[in-house]
Amino acid sequence: MAFDWMDVPTQPSGDAHRRQTERALRERAALMRRLGYAQSYVAARAHADLAWEYASAGAPPLSAKEVDGLVARVFA
Repeated sequence: MAFDWMDVPTQPSGDAHRRQTERALRERAALMRRLGYAQSYVAARAHADLAWEYASAGAPPLSAKEVDGLVARVFA
């Protein structure tokens, strides 16, 4: 017996993966900002998190410059 929730109608696109990565980094950066961490530390932590997450999965969907820009916008 098949269940509707077992069938995924479409495959997630690369763009959806990129948006999810941006959203996750933005939320972590905002949390760390609220906790009082410095922008430089948060940016370094974001880079380290991405490097760890994609160590065996290939290149991350965001460049280092994009990560720095995302953190800067959170701290603006």
